[in-house]
Amino acid sequence: MWLGPNPILVSDPDHYRPSDGDGMVHALEIRDGAPTEFRSRFVVTRHVVDTLGARPPEGPLNAAGPLANAALVHVASRILALDGRGLGYRVTLDLRTACVEDFDAMLATPMGTQVIIDPETRDAVFLGVDQQGPPYLRLHALGADGILAGSTEIAVDSWLAEPALGLTQTSAVIAESSLASPVLRGDDDVLRPLRFDPEYAPRVGLLAKGEDGSAIEWSTSQPGHVHRILSAADTPLGARCVVLRSSPENTPDPSWWPSGPSGHLELLDVSTLNRGVTITRLDDLVLDAVTADPLAPMASRRFAYGVTTEHAGDEGGLLVKYDLTTGHAQRRSIPETVVADQPLFVRDPEGRTDEEGWVVVPLFDRSTDSSQLMVLDATRFSGQPESIITLPARLPFGVSGLFLAPNDYR
Repeated sequence: MWLGPNPILVSDPDHYRPSDGDGMVHALEIRDGAPTEFRSRFVVTRHVVDTLGARPPEGPLNAAGPLANAALVHVASRILALDGRGLGYRVTLDLRTACVEDFDAMLATPMGTQVIIDPETRDAVFLGVDQQGPPYLRLHALGADGILAGSTEIAVDSWLAEPALGLTQTSAVIAESSLASPVLRGDDDVLRPLRFDPEYAPRVGLLAKGEDGSAIEWSTSQPGHVHRILSAADTPLGARCVVLRSSPENTPDPSWWPSGPSGHLELLDVSTLNRGVTITRLDDLVLDAVTADPLAPMASRRFAYGVTTEHAGDEGGLLVKYDLTTGHAQRRSIPETVVADQPLFVRDPEGRTDEEGWVVVPLFDRSTDSSQLMVLDATRFSGQPESIITLPARLPFGVSGLFLAPNDYR
């Protein structure tokens, strides 16, 4: 399954951004290496209800996200479409919008798009950014049974873009963004839109598991925005994380904004001793998307898989496999007529590492006006594809994928 933006109506084409599109879910069933069914449906969101007069889903619609176009997750036996700006929407296997998911009224704040699931217990953690705060930020723990196990408030001064979330063996890692609203002062309670503040250095916080939010230890970083944390491990002084990050390159221009989800792969060394973060760029390539094995704990992840649309001579973009331990990268060229979207890693049922599986890459071929799925053996990343599956319908750009094995829902 995939989720991505697909606008119902573009009222202002001059100022439209792809991230403004309405959430649409796409599902492809594959049997014996061939597609058997492809279907697509809009998530019935607040915006869809207001725009098309659709029948609203059950649940607290006024607290739900407006677009549900950013992330599709499988958590607590539920498939949820999320945008990070409100509660998520539960989606069925036939792509109906079942309800607004508030976990039996236990979750009353927005649900973040970065949900980390323990591969053994299936418990999950996620952030919630609430523009109606304070508190503006909470860390939630959700059991595999769908019961909210706990929430802790994280003290931040104002509403900010959703931080990136990671987990080491001992701590939650929260990487703030330089995109925030101005701090409210005195009687000024008017919410202002997010903007880049070149004077504000974001922080990276480490919160020991089981501790209250007041125990978080903050370290000062550099201006920019961390899109996601790919790996996170404890160090004697704090933590070391590999992230996908955009930076303004020291520009004083407050109009700076990340160019979509693209950024550089960078290493963050977080020190709670000197309260600082050292940033090392691991690759000069600008990645449009990057993914890792969701079944591998962040502390033990070794590989990540990315895609870029940068052209090199007669070739198109690149697919890249990164060894996060050694820094080695394997690059695979894409034909000039082909555009690749965010890869999806699917672990072999017998696989024991985050290299033993398949990299599934959505492709759009401009020469044939068709979408395809290229399946690569991750252990032979530069070899011939295991399969190329032509889809019966076009898959829009900007989709994030979710793989469901038959035993996940039958």
